[in-house]
Amino acid sequence: MHEHRQVISKTGSATVRVQPSLSINSNEYIIMTNADASNVKTSPELPTLERVYALLKDNYKPARFADRDGEIWGHEYSWNLAKSSLQDLEKYGKSYVSKHSDRMGDGFSFGPDLVIIR
Repeated sequence: MHEHRQVISKTGSATVRVQPSLSINSNEYIIMTNADASNVKTSPELPTLERVYALLKDNYKPARFADRDGEIWGHEYSWNLAKSSLQDLEKYGKSYVSKHSDRMGDGFSFGPDLVIIR
């Protein structure tokens, strides 16, 4: 099956695309949207840097988070990780922590609501 995408409409930075469904009925279509993440009506409010830091501190291995604050990694290493996660939330609507840094060893993602998904 050849993938076929067609732009149906584009308003501002939101684009709606359609492509054939993988189901048996070839008349069904999947509608994909790329909504503007900065649109307050569709995006949850971003958490504060302090709340992101607290979530990461509770779920990161200490050796990969606050224990790295110092001369070698930088005095604000853990805060820089929190800032990076907040930037990911702002830009992509989601942030990820690897299985190597996760206290549970699974890795996880979280959105602006700070709900962890493993």
